[in-house]
Amino acid sequence: MDRRINSIQFLRGFAALMVCFFHMKGLLPDQQIGKTLFGSGSLGVPLFFMISGFIMVHSAREQERGPRVALRFMGRRWLRIGPLYYLATLVYISVLQQWSFYTEHPQFLLSTLFFVPTFSNPVGPSLGMPPLEVGWSLNYEMYFYILLSISLLFGKLRWASLFLLLLIPVLVFPLIQPGYYLQNLSQTYPWPGYLQLMGHPVLLFFVAGLLLGFLFRRPIPITQPAWLLKLMVLLSFGLFFLLYAGKIKLFTPHLQTILVCAALMTTLLVAERSGALRFPQWLVFPGTISYSLYLIHPIVLHATPKALRAMSFPHALQGWWYFGLQLSLMLVISWLSYHYIEQKLVVGTSLSCLSPRERDDTSR
Repeated sequence: MDRRINSIQFLRGFAALMVCFFHMKGLLPDQQIGKTLFGSGSLGVPLFFMISGFIMVHSAREQERGPRVALRFMGRRWLRIGPLYYLATLVYISVLQQWSFYTEHPQFLLSTLFFVPTFSNPVGPSLGMPPLEVGWSLNYEMYFYILLSISLLFGKLRWASLFLLLLIPVLVFPLIQPGYYLQNLSQTYPWPGYLQLMGHPVLLFFVAGLLLGFLFRRPIPITQPAWLLKLMVLLSFGLFFLLYAGKIKLFTPHLQTILVCAALMTTLLVAERSGALRFPQWLVFPGTISYSLYLIHPIVLHATPKALRAMSFPHALQGWWYFGLQLSLMLVISWLSYHYIEQKLVVGTSLSCLSPRERDDTSR
Protein backbone atom coordinates (compact mmCIF):
# COMPACT_ATOMS: atom_id res chain seq x y z
CA MET A 1 0.00 0.00 0.00
CA ASP A 2 1.23 3.52 -0.75
CA ARG A 3 2.56 5.36 2.23
CA ARG A 4 0.52 8.40 1.26
CA ILE A 5 -3.18 7.70 0.92
CA ASN A 6 -4.84 10.73 -0.62
CA SER A 7 -8.32 9.86 0.64
CA ILE A 8 -6.99 9.89 4.20
CA GLN A 9 -5.18 13.18 3.58
CA PHE A 10 -8.42 14.61 2.20
CA LEU A 11 -10.34 13.46 5.27
CA ARG A 12 -7.74 15.00 7.58
CA GLY A 13 -8.18 18.35 5.86
CA PHE A 14 -11.96 17.95 5.85
CA ALA A 15 -11.92 17.27 9.61
CA ALA A 16 -9.57 20.19 10.34
CA LEU A 17 -11.69 22.63 8.33
CA MET A 18 -14.83 21.42 10.11
CA VAL A 19 -13.25 22.32 13.45
CA CYS A 20 -12.08 25.69 12.10
CA PHE A 21 -15.55 26.55 10.80
CA PHE A 22 -17.07 25.45 14.10
CA HIS A 23 -14.92 28.01 15.94
CA MET A 24 -15.56 30.65 13.26
CA LYS A 25 -19.35 30.44 13.27
CA GLY A 26 -19.61 33.55 15.46
CA LEU A 27 -17.91 35.67 12.78
CA LEU A 28 -21.04 35.67 10.64
CA PRO A 29 -23.53 38.54 11.10
CA ASP A 30 -26.47 36.15 11.47
CA GLN A 31 -25.76 33.88 14.43
CA GLN A 32 -28.42 31.41 13.34
CA ILE A 33 -26.78 30.96 9.93
CA GLY A 34 -23.44 30.32 11.61
CA LYS A 35 -24.99 27.78 13.96
CA THR A 36 -26.85 26.03 11.13
CA LEU A 37 -23.87 25.81 8.80
CA PHE A 38 -21.08 25.14 11.26
CA GLY A 39 -22.66 24.24 14.59
CA SER A 40 -21.77 20.55 14.27
CA GLY A 41 -18.19 21.11 13.17
CA SER A 42 -16.90 19.46 16.32
CA LEU A 43 -17.56 16.16 14.52
CA GLY A 44 -14.17 16.74 12.96
CA VAL A 45 -12.41 15.71 16.17
CA PRO A 46 -13.76 12.12 16.44
CA LEU A 47 -13.12 11.80 12.71
CA PHE A 48 -9.50 12.77 13.45
CA PHE A 49 -9.33 10.01 16.07
CA MET A 50 -10.58 7.42 13.60
CA ILE A 51 -7.97 8.56 11.07
CA SER A 52 -5.25 8.25 13.75
CA GLY A 53 -6.25 4.65 14.45
CA PHE A 54 -6.15 3.85 10.74
CA ILE A 55 -2.75 5.46 10.20
CA MET A 56 -1.15 3.74 13.19
CA VAL A 57 -1.93 0.29 11.79
CA HIS A 58 0.27 1.13 8.80
CA SER A 59 2.91 3.10 10.70
CA ALA A 60 3.46 0.40 13.34
CA ARG A 61 2.67 -2.80 11.45
CA GLU A 62 6.32 -3.75 10.83
CA GLN A 63 7.74 -2.46 14.11
CA GLU A 64 9.98 -4.80 16.03
CA ARG A 65 9.10 -5.64 19.62
CA GLY A 66 10.73 -4.75 22.93
CA PRO A 67 11.21 -1.88 25.39
CA ARG A 68 13.73 0.00 23.25
CA VAL A 69 11.46 -0.09 20.20
CA ALA A 70 8.48 1.01 22.31
CA LEU A 71 10.40 3.99 23.68
CA ARG A 72 11.66 4.96 20.23
CA PHE A 73 8.16 4.72 18.78
CA MET A 74 6.76 6.88 21.58
CA GLY A 75 9.57 9.37 21.08
CA ARG A 76 8.69 9.75 17.41
CA ARG A 77 5.04 10.26 18.23
CA TRP A 78 5.91 12.92 20.83
CA LEU A 79 8.21 14.61 18.33
CA ARG A 80 5.34 14.75 15.86
CA ILE A 81 2.92 16.32 18.32
CA GLY A 82 4.73 17.96 21.22
CA PRO A 83 7.07 20.72 19.94
CA LEU A 84 4.55 22.48 17.72
CA TYR A 85 1.85 22.15 20.38
CA TYR A 86 4.08 23.69 23.04
CA LEU A 87 5.10 26.53 20.72
CA ALA A 88 1.49 27.22 19.71
CA THR A 89 0.49 27.23 23.40
CA LEU A 90 3.13 29.83 24.27
CA VAL A 91 2.08 32.04 21.35
CA TYR A 92 -1.60 31.70 22.28
CA ILE A 93 -0.96 32.68 25.90
CA SER A 94 1.01 35.70 24.68
CA VAL A 95 -1.74 36.78 22.26
CA LEU A 96 -4.37 36.55 25.01
CA GLN A 97 -1.98 38.22 27.52
CA GLN A 98 -2.52 35.48 30.10
CA TRP A 99 1.04 35.15 31.40
CA SER A 100 0.20 36.60 34.81
CA PHE A 101 -2.31 33.79 35.42
CA TYR A 102 0.09 31.02 34.37
CA THR A 103 2.91 32.58 36.36
CA GLU A 104 0.72 32.25 39.45
CA HIS A 105 -0.55 28.79 38.44
CA PRO A 106 2.34 27.04 36.67
CA GLN A 107 0.75 23.63 37.29
CA PHE A 108 -1.57 24.26 34.35
CA LEU A 109 1.38 24.70 32.01
CA LEU A 110 2.99 21.57 33.44
CA SER A 111 -0.19 19.62 32.77
CA THR A 112 -0.02 20.76 29.16
CA LEU A 113 3.58 19.59 28.97
CA PHE A 114 2.54 16.09 30.08
CA PHE A 115 -0.86 15.99 28.32
CA VAL A 116 -2.89 15.71 31.52
CA PRO A 117 -6.46 17.13 31.78
CA THR A 118 -6.69 19.76 34.52
CA PHE A 119 -9.38 22.43 34.30
CA SER A 120 -12.82 21.51 35.56
CA ASN A 121 -15.09 21.25 32.54
CA PRO A 122 -18.53 19.59 32.63
CA VAL A 123 -18.65 19.00 28.88
CA GLY A 124 -17.18 15.76 27.54
CA PRO A 125 -15.04 14.58 26.00
CA SER A 126 -12.73 17.56 26.57
CA LEU A 127 -12.57 16.84 30.33
CA GLY A 128 -10.70 20.01 31.15
CA MET A 129 -9.31 22.58 28.77
CA PRO A 130 -5.56 23.24 28.46
CA PRO A 131 -4.41 26.84 27.80
CA LEU A 132 -4.77 26.26 24.03
CA GLU A 133 -8.24 24.78 24.19
CA VAL A 134 -8.04 22.53 21.13
CA GLY A 135 -5.20 20.69 22.89
CA TRP A 136 -7.73 18.63 24.86
CA SER A 137 -7.90 16.20 21.93
CA LEU A 138 -4.13 15.72 22.05
CA ASN A 139 -4.54 14.20 25.51
CA TYR A 140 -6.45 11.37 23.82
CA GLU A 141 -3.93 11.13 21.01
CA MET A 142 -1.03 10.76 23.44
CA TYR A 143 -2.97 8.26 25.56
CA PHE A 144 -3.57 6.20 22.41
CA TYR A 145 0.13 6.37 21.49
CA ILE A 146 1.15 5.35 25.02
CA LEU A 147 -1.08 2.28 24.81
CA LEU A 148 0.26 1.49 21.36
CA SER A 149 3.82 1.75 22.68
CA ILE A 150 2.96 -0.56 25.58
CA SER A 151 1.45 -3.05 23.14
CA LEU A 152 4.84 -3.33 21.40
CA LEU A 153 6.04 -5.19 24.50
CA PHE A 154 3.64 -8.08 23.84
CA GLY A 155 5.18 -9.54 20.70
CA LYS A 156 2.68 -11.32 18.47
CA LEU A 157 -0.12 -10.36 20.83
CA ARG A 158 0.52 -6.64 20.48
CA TRP A 159 -2.63 -5.83 18.49
CA ALA A 160 -4.84 -7.93 20.77
CA SER A 161 -3.29 -6.24 23.80
CA LEU A 162 -3.87 -2.80 22.26
CA PHE A 163 -7.56 -3.55 21.70
CA LEU A 164 -7.89 -4.79 25.28
CA LEU A 165 -6.10 -1.76 26.72
CA LEU A 166 -8.42 0.55 24.82
CA LEU A 167 -11.68 -1.31 25.30
CA ILE A 168 -11.58 -2.62 28.87
CA PRO A 169 -11.96 0.79 30.60
CA VAL A 170 -14.63 1.90 28.10
CA LEU A 171 -16.65 -1.28 28.63
CA VAL A 172 -15.99 -1.87 32.34
CA PHE A 173 -16.44 1.64 33.74
CA PRO A 174 -20.23 1.62 33.19
CA LEU A 175 -20.34 -1.56 35.29
CA ILE A 176 -18.38 0.09 38.10
CA GLN A 177 -20.76 3.05 38.04
CA PRO A 178 -24.16 1.28 37.77
CA GLY A 179 -26.69 3.04 35.60
CA TYR A 180 -24.10 5.52 34.36
CA TYR A 181 -23.71 4.61 30.72
CA LEU A 182 -22.58 7.56 28.58
CA GLN A 183 -25.27 8.10 25.98
CA ASN A 184 -23.35 10.70 23.98
CA LEU A 185 -19.90 12.24 23.67
CA SER A 186 -20.85 15.30 25.71
CA GLN A 187 -21.33 13.34 28.93
CA THR A 188 -18.63 12.44 31.44
CA TYR A 189 -18.10 10.18 34.43
CA PRO A 190 -17.96 11.85 37.88
CA TRP A 191 -14.31 10.87 38.33
CA PRO A 192 -10.90 12.58 38.15
CA GLY A 193 -9.68 13.69 34.72
CA TYR A 194 -7.58 10.81 33.45
CA LEU A 195 -10.06 8.16 34.61
CA GLN A 196 -12.73 9.98 32.64
CA LEU A 197 -10.45 10.07 29.62
CA MET A 198 -9.65 6.34 29.86
CA GLY A 199 -13.31 5.36 29.98
CA HIS A 200 -14.78 7.82 27.51
CA PRO A 201 -16.49 6.28 24.46
CA VAL A 202 -14.72 8.72 22.14
CA LEU A 203 -11.85 6.19 22.32
CA LEU A 204 -14.02 3.86 20.25
CA PHE A 205 -13.15 6.01 17.24
CA PHE A 206 -9.52 4.90 17.57
CA VAL A 207 -10.76 1.30 17.74
CA ALA A 208 -12.85 1.78 14.60
CA GLY A 209 -9.86 3.32 12.81
CA LEU A 210 -7.69 0.35 13.80
CA LEU A 211 -10.28 -2.08 12.44
CA LEU A 212 -10.45 -0.20 9.15
CA GLY A 213 -6.66 -0.17 9.03
CA PHE A 214 -6.57 -3.96 9.30
CA LEU A 215 -9.26 -4.25 6.64
CA PHE A 216 -7.15 -2.25 4.18
CA ARG A 217 -3.74 -3.72 5.01
CA ARG A 218 -3.80 -6.06 2.04
CA PRO A 219 -4.96 -5.36 -1.50
CA ILE A 220 -8.51 -6.53 -2.08
CA PRO A 221 -9.65 -7.03 -5.69
CA ILE A 222 -12.40 -4.53 -6.50
CA THR A 223 -14.56 -5.39 -9.50
CA GLN A 224 -17.35 -2.86 -9.07
CA PRO A 225 -17.77 -0.29 -11.87
CA ALA A 226 -16.37 3.18 -11.23
CA TRP A 227 -19.78 4.85 -11.42
CA LEU A 228 -21.11 2.64 -8.62
CA LEU A 229 -18.14 3.40 -6.38
CA LYS A 230 -18.56 7.14 -6.99
CA LEU A 231 -22.25 6.81 -6.18
CA MET A 232 -21.33 5.07 -2.90
CA VAL A 233 -19.02 7.96 -2.04
CA LEU A 234 -21.80 10.48 -2.71
CA LEU A 235 -24.24 8.46 -0.60
CA SER A 236 -21.75 8.24 2.27
CA PHE A 237 -21.25 12.01 2.15
CA GLY A 238 -25.02 12.46 2.12
CA LEU A 239 -25.30 10.21 5.17
CA PHE A 240 -22.54 12.16 6.89
CA PHE A 241 -24.27 15.50 6.31
CA LEU A 242 -27.57 14.05 7.58
CA LEU A 243 -25.67 13.17 10.75
CA TYR A 244 -24.12 16.65 10.75
CA ALA A 245 -27.60 18.19 10.53
CA GLY A 246 -28.85 16.02 13.40
CA LYS A 247 -31.28 14.08 11.21
CA ILE A 248 -30.06 10.59 12.15
CA LYS A 249 -31.33 9.19 15.43
CA LEU A 250 -31.11 5.42 15.05
CA PHE A 251 -28.52 4.55 17.73
CA THR A 252 -26.75 6.24 20.61
CA PRO A 253 -25.03 9.38 19.26
CA HIS A 254 -21.47 8.10 19.50
CA LEU A 255 -22.35 4.74 17.91
CA GLN A 256 -24.11 6.29 14.92
CA THR A 257 -21.25 8.76 14.51
CA ILE A 258 -18.76 5.87 14.42
CA LEU A 259 -20.82 4.00 11.82
CA VAL A 260 -21.31 7.04 9.57
CA CYS A 261 -17.66 8.15 9.75
CA ALA A 262 -16.52 4.57 9.09
CA ALA A 263 -18.80 4.37 6.05
CA LEU A 264 -17.40 7.64 4.70
CA MET A 265 -13.79 6.55 5.19
CA THR A 266 -14.43 3.09 3.72
CA THR A 267 -16.09 4.30 0.52
CA LEU A 268 -13.34 6.87 -0.09
CA LEU A 269 -10.61 4.28 0.46
CA VAL A 270 -12.29 1.72 -1.81
CA ALA A 271 -12.93 4.28 -4.55
CA GLU A 272 -9.34 5.52 -4.44
CA ARG A 273 -7.84 2.01 -4.40
CA SER A 274 -9.91 1.01 -7.44
CA GLY A 275 -8.84 4.11 -9.36
CA ALA A 276 -12.42 5.40 -9.55
CA LEU A 277 -11.57 8.48 -7.50
CA ARG A 278 -8.58 10.78 -7.75
CA PHE A 279 -7.82 13.72 -5.51
CA PRO A 280 -6.37 16.92 -7.00
CA GLN A 281 -3.67 18.66 -4.98
CA TRP A 282 -5.98 21.44 -3.76
CA LEU A 283 -8.14 18.81 -2.01
CA VAL A 284 -5.13 17.12 -0.41
CA PHE A 285 -3.41 20.35 0.66
CA PRO A 286 -5.56 21.05 3.77
CA GLY A 287 -4.79 17.54 4.99
CA THR A 288 -1.07 18.11 4.53
CA ILE A 289 -1.18 21.15 6.83
CA SER A 290 -3.99 19.82 9.03
CA TYR A 291 -2.02 19.58 12.29
CA SER A 292 -0.71 23.14 12.00
CA LEU A 293 -4.16 24.32 10.94
CA TYR A 294 -5.75 22.64 13.95
CA LEU A 295 -3.37 24.30 16.41
CA ILE A 296 -2.95 27.68 14.77
CA HIS A 297 -6.51 28.63 13.84
CA PRO A 298 -7.44 29.70 17.43
CA ILE A 299 -4.35 31.94 17.49
CA VAL A 300 -5.38 33.60 14.23
CA LEU A 301 -8.96 34.02 15.46
CA HIS A 302 -7.75 36.05 18.46
CA ALA A 303 -4.72 37.79 16.95
CA THR A 304 -6.41 39.14 13.80
CA PRO A 305 -8.97 41.41 15.50
CA LYS A 306 -6.28 42.69 17.88
CA ALA A 307 -4.07 43.61 14.93
CA LEU A 308 -6.88 45.22 12.94
CA ARG A 309 -8.06 47.27 15.91
CA ALA A 310 -4.48 48.38 16.60
CA MET A 311 -4.40 49.68 13.00
CA SER A 312 -7.75 51.48 13.56
CA PHE A 313 -9.39 49.38 10.87
CA PRO A 314 -12.61 51.22 9.99
CA HIS A 315 -14.89 48.27 9.18
CA ALA A 316 -16.86 46.00 11.48
CA LEU A 317 -14.99 42.76 12.21
CA GLN A 318 -17.83 40.52 11.16
CA GLY A 319 -19.42 39.16 8.04
CA TRP A 320 -18.52 36.88 5.16
CA TRP A 321 -15.59 39.06 4.05
CA TYR A 322 -14.09 38.80 7.54
CA PHE A 323 -14.79 35.07 7.60
CA GLY A 324 -12.88 34.75 4.31
CA LEU A 325 -10.01 36.90 5.61
CA GLN A 326 -9.64 34.79 8.73
CA LEU A 327 -9.75 31.54 6.77
CA SER A 328 -7.14 32.81 4.30
CA LEU A 329 -4.82 33.84 7.13
CA MET A 330 -5.28 30.47 8.82
CA LEU A 331 -4.35 28.57 5.66
CA VAL A 332 -1.32 30.74 4.84
CA ILE A 333 0.10 30.76 8.37
CA SER A 334 -0.56 27.04 8.76
CA TRP A 335 1.32 26.36 5.53
CA LEU A 336 4.25 28.43 6.83
CA SER A 337 4.11 26.51 10.11
CA TYR A 338 4.05 23.18 8.28
CA HIS A 339 6.92 24.13 5.99
CA TYR A 340 9.24 25.86 8.45
CA ILE A 341 8.36 24.20 11.78
CA GLU A 342 6.83 20.78 11.20
CA GLN A 343 9.09 19.83 8.30
CA LYS A 344 12.33 21.64 9.14
CA LEU A 345 12.48 22.15 12.90
CA VAL A 346 10.46 19.20 14.25
CA VAL A 347 11.07 16.47 11.69
CA GLY A 348 14.49 17.66 10.61
CA THR A 349 15.98 17.38 14.09
CA SER A 350 15.47 13.60 14.09
CA LEU A 351 16.07 12.55 10.49
CA SER A 352 19.72 11.73 10.99
CA CYS A 353 18.89 8.93 13.44
CA LEU A 354 15.94 7.39 11.57
CA SER A 355 15.71 4.85 8.80
CA PRO A 356 13.98 5.89 5.53
CA ARG A 357 10.78 4.09 6.63
CA GLU A 358 10.87 5.78 10.03
CA ARG A 359 11.37 9.16 8.39
CA ASP A 360 8.19 8.65 6.42
CA ASP A 361 6.28 7.62 9.56
CA THR A 362 7.52 10.69 11.44
CA SER A 363 6.25 13.00 8.72
CA ARG A 364 2.69 11.80 9.13
